[in-house]
Amino acid sequence: MRSKTVTALIILWGVSILLLGTGRINPPYLVEKTMEVFDFEFSSKESYARAADRVNWMRGTYFAVLYGITLYGLRKQHPPS
Repeated sequence: MRSKTVTALIILWGVSILLLGTGRINPPYLVEKTMEVFDFEFSSKESYARAADRVNWMRGTYFAVLYGITLYGLRKQHPPS
């Protein structure tokens, strides 16, 4: 069971870092793609900038939650003696 948890965490961290942590997929890119998929435009540059800031905040929150899940999963594997 331990190896499955560790393997899943390694894969999840690897995919997350490749997709969200390298900077290749940055917040403005995600906002642009969302606009393209849902076919809408922002009413002003300020609202576009707020959306990009919100996406950046959500990305940071995602990594914080992933870190917490990792600590929880690894701590559960190694209970204190």
